[in-house]
Amino acid sequence: MPSVRKSTGRAVTTVRQPEVASARQTKLEPPSISAFPLPPGLTIHAEEPLRRLPARLEGQPPLAVGVGRFPSTRIESVALLHPAPDPFPDAVEPFPGPEPIGVNWLTSAPAAPAAASDRDLLDALRPRLAPGVLDPEALTPALPSPLRPDQRETIRRLLAEGEALLIADPGCGMETASVLALRELFRLGTIRRALLVAPNEMLRAWQDLFRAWAEELRFQTLDDPAQAATGLWPAAVHLLGSPPETVVAILRRSVGAASALAGDVLIVASYVALRRRGFDPTSLAALRPRRRWVVAGGPFPEAEDWRVLHRALYPDWTGPAALAEIQGRLERQTLRLTKAQLPPGLPRRSRIELWVALDAEQRLAYQQAVEEERTRLQRLGGAVNRSHIQAAVARLKRILAFRPGSLDGAKVRALVDLTEEILASGSKLVVVAPPEAEILDGLATVLEAHGATRLDSQAPAQDQSRVIDEFRRLPDRRVLIADSEARGDGDPLREATYVVHFSHDWNPAHRRRVEQRLFPDLGPAPPLTLYELWVADTIEEHYHRLLAAQGLLARDVALETRPKDIEERLTLQEWVREVFQVGSIEVRLAPGTGQLPGTGDLRRAWASFDADGLAAAAEGLMRALGFTQVERIKPADETGCDFAAWLTSPAGADQVFVRCVRQDLAIDVEDGQAVLDEVRDRPGFAGGYLIATADFTLACRRLAEGSEGRLALVDGAEFFRHLRVLGVVR
Repeated sequence: MPSVRKSTGRAVTTVRQPEVASARQTKLEPPSISAFPLPPGLTIHAEEPLRRLPARLEGQPPLAVGVGRFPSTRIESVALLHPAPDPFPDAVEPFPGPEPIGVNWLTSAPAAPAAASDRDLLDALRPRLAPGVLDPEALTPALPSPLRPDQRETIRRLLAEGEALLIADPGCGMETASVLALRELFRLGTIRRALLVAPNEMLRAWQDLFRAWAEELRFQTLDDPAQAATGLWPAAVHLLGSPPETVVAILRRSVGAASALAGDVLIVASYVALRRRGFDPTSLAALRPRRRWVVAGGPFPEAEDWRVLHRALYPDWTGPAALAEIQGRLERQTLRLTKAQLPPGLPRRSRIELWVALDAEQRLAYQQAVEEERTRLQRLGGAVNRSHIQAAVARLKRILAFRPGSLDGAKVRALVDLTEEILASGSKLVVVAPPEAEILDGLATVLEAHGATRLDSQAPAQDQSRVIDEFRRLPDRRVLIADSEARGDGDPLREATYVVHFSHDWNPAHRRRVEQRLFPDLGPAPPLTLYELWVADTIEEHYHRLLAAQGLLARDVALETRPKDIEERLTLQEWVREVFQVGSIEVRLAPGTGQLPGTGDLRRAWASFDADGLAAAAEGLMRALGFTQVERIKPADETGCDFAAWLTSPAGADQVFVRCVRQDLAIDVEDGQAVLDEVRDRPGFAGGYLIATADFTLACRRLAEGSEGRLALVDGAEFFRHLRVLGVVR
């Protein structure tokens, strides 16, 4: 289309051509531009004659409609329109719901599954269509949060240089900058494949980074050498985890495959930790990538680490090999960032989950113990209570902390690697563990060489104050091992900007509380980085999944959340069925005669219910009364428990407060008034229920009658009758 200009020389926006679909032999002409509101004396002219723009669009035949049976059309290529994380489905289920009566949607033939080349093309197009990460106007819609100036500078350096060494204190966000630099290189079409090598416990953290910051890139984790022999690597980014022998085996197996596993960019993450596990970056020399990035959490503590890295980056170097020359040669490619250099205004706390995998020996010990606990819970049946669950969890977590009979283990290795990386940055470290002597003594021995000191909550107050003072003053006291019940001296431990939760309670509120006690007010100090060590494919992953589904992970709950606010959020059924995977529990049946018992018999019947059994019975009663959701807000004990219940109706949802009371004597008016006070103090509660195992006094019943429906009473006999109707008692 010819350009159009004003006579004054200033350009006028070119008229866009209309888009027309499903037309045959249609010719499109430019629309008139006479509607421009021009001032007097100003005219518009074309620099060259306007030409017709023919468009030949072939229409499709109308959809054939016939009468017959009603099969559903299958969509075979949805994955091409909406690519999803690995694996990519080739088909979806038939349309839900019935088709219109008497109508049959006909297709000439089922759509063939997309060829691998088509999918590869779409995977390559997605990053090309993404906005540039350095475009200020695209930051808000494209990225989870704005980039810091240091991250922008890092991205520019990575885009401009072939080799780069990123030495940044842990938690500074250099991993995020690396992911965004990869995203930009894929967007520009500069690279087609990248390879990342990292310790196993860091792989999930890297996966989360790719999902959050570069969702256009398809990534794949390789942990089995057999995968390499297939020669099928459709992803743009491949993640390899330690141990080193697995990495080398995968690369060697790929050499003889249809297409060797290679990459235009090679990223070696957590370099010092990989080196401690025997990883040699020169083993990747055969890949010959065009770009090599090495990420480390601090200056290398060993001279040999510098020499090995230099040989990997410059395999043909024949010059001086002294440490000073090597460091000087690498200085140009080095980007150094410390926490102290971070700009103000950043979040004061950031949390990172590290997932480790058990080795064969520790896995065997864990499997034997978990099978024993499953058998014990099965034998207990309906008598299972939270004390049994707590004992089983504590035993298994001791095995997850240390391999039986040794101070080694998957968590220990990850802790030692992380400790070395943090201490290399110049900061101090706090390690938190449960108040169990076996675990605390083991950690003190493991971290003794790193200047560890122990803060014991059971020690006298003056001893605790002395330990904290030495940790602050003495340079050789670099690691503080604190049990989860320990308290500080009221001032934050600003000397430590890192906390590692080694073996932590399942309840995230306990972790938040110990963090608040040791770091009550961070003030102007550098941000606090919090690490949590988790073990994959164990009960820790099972209850992590349940907590995540309810938004109850430590990163989600408020700092002031109390542990008792979360204790009942995982039910006994979920612990037994979902965490320990032994099937659901049932409320224990109380023996009876088939008739409503008298006063003495009723007391004995209620005595057969333990605390959790009575609470479960009250919860079942509320559900039988039509309440769709019941949650405990006070842990069950021998006196009873409290609930919140919701009743959903077309008019909306009503919320009520429920108190179940175990008592032999008649329930007096004070108990009824206490329920009304709870309703008054809880906004949004429409009323309250008082369920008891005994009768109510006349004064209590009159209080309920005069409450205008805000207080409902269920006495022991009525409660028992409902349970018999429900089949809980006989």
